[in-house]
Amino acid sequence: MKVGISGIITPSEWTFEETLEKAKAAGYEAFELTFRDDRDTKFDDLTDTRIADMVKLAEDYEIELHLRLRRAAPGHHDQRRERTETERGHGQAHPRNREEVRH
Repeated sequence: MKVGISGIITPSEWTFEETLEKAKAAGYEAFELTFRDDRDTKFDDLTDTRIADMVKLAEDYEIELHLRLRRAAPGHHDQRRERTETERGHGQAHPRNREEVRH
């Protein structure tokens, strides 16, 4: 088993390469890649070339990449998101999330 870190907890100001560099320096062996609009790993900006470059960087830093994609089908109701927000004490899902369900 390898010790890893998720991109979800790293500062959004860090570039992908900077994140790998800091993860390696901190002793991590794996990195869970996340796609967010506030990062240079924005999902909509990925190309085959960019993906290949990211894989090469991870190899150079000897960091194992992990990726979990979950894209809901149109009209899919994300009950897990609603349940999580309810469990956090919000009482019900955020109105924006309810709007997404209607589409």
